[in-house]
Amino acid sequence: MNKLNEFAALLQTCAHPAQWVSGKYPVLIYGAGNTGWGAMAILKAQGIEIAGFLDAQAKPGQHLAGLPVSTLSDWLSKHDPTHYEVLIAIANPILLPQILELRQQMTVHGFAKCSHDLYKLEFTPLFLKDPVLCRFENTKQYYKHVLPELSRLDALLADEESRQCLMNYVRMHCEERETQYYNATDHYRPSGLPTWPQPLRFIDGGAYTGDTLADFSQHGYLFEAIAAFEPDPENFQRLVSNSTIYENIICFPCALGSETKNVRFDASGTTAAYVTEKGAQSIQCVALDDVLRGFRPNLIKMDIEGAEPEALMGAKDMITRHRPHLAICLYHQLEHLWRIPLLLDEWQLGYRFYLRQHAPVCELVLYAYPDERPGFVQQTSATLGEPCNDGPSQ
Repeated sequence: MNKLNEFAALLQTCAHPAQWVSGKYPVLIYGAGNTGWGAMAILKAQGIEIAGFLDAQAKPGQHLAGLPVSTLSDWLSKHDPTHYEVLIAIANPILLPQILELRQQMTVHGFAKCSHDLYKLEFTPLFLKDPVLCRFENTKQYYKHVLPELSRLDALLADEESRQCLMNYVRMHCEERETQYYNATDHYRPSGLPTWPQPLRFIDGGAYTGDTLADFSQHGYLFEAIAAFEPDPENFQRLVSNSTIYENIICFPCALGSETKNVRFDASGTTAAYVTEKGAQSIQCVALDDVLRGFRPNLIKMDIEGAEPEALMGAKDMITRHRPHLAICLYHQLEHLWRIPLLLDEWQLGYRFYLRQHAPVCELVLYAYPDERPGFVQQTSATLGEPCNDGPSQ
């Protein structure tokens, strides 16, 4: 069986995901943030009537996409809940106890139905911030649309475990069920694959509070130089505080992208802060080729909430020159699953590609190892490298 037929057979056997709402009543979306906005867009595309938004932080007269945003108490003072259903648009499994409590409140108030399935939003187009998926009935239909790309990705993968990981990941999304095929203990240190070169000249894209640096240190890795990028102000302060134990480190309060410019940013103080046109803050976005011209990394990690393809383009010269090992997250948008590996393969740099998953529903990482190339000498230096004059500095 060729790979196209194999993937098609897989999709044919996948269970159909549950519907979010019944469609019998107008829908109120609880949560007027990015998740609520995305839920509204998808439900509208399916012909579902949206009555408005509920939000604990709603202000008088507030609207989102032309729809009213109200507190629950204000809305209940003017409407009969028995003729409406509620969709709780909170995309964070960690908050499940609060979500279940909120669902119970909606039942007590007498709403016709209340769904909280979006807490598993890692499975859905909304969490993936992928508006193209709105054109498809569900994720399963989308995967059918891209069978050739899935087949090309499968052909690139260097071991059977990676190919099985790909199959499990596709099934997980189509069936909206957690996978059992993951290893949460070796995030960015994949077991069964070669260890990273020592000492590390490490670029940490999406450094958060320095958790990856701490994990590497605990597992015996030494650092010759570190460049850490974290655009969320709260996270960045903690990163700087936690980085005092490292020598030869520069922390950048910047996002990564294909070019150096100002962008809008949604800061949350969590691992999910990301660049978006709807963001409330303006921050500096930089291309690695601009700000680290002399760095010569031997490992680049990127977990940057969907900006990975653009950041790789902004580091193309660096990656081409030095062929560092790569650990790139693929799970923020569905198309990244094949788009990022195929992009790197187009550069013809002699990488071997592996997939490993490190959580039940997300944390899919592409690991790229450079083949030994005759005549190629990995350049090293004891210096950190100098940011360009117009780049940010600590």
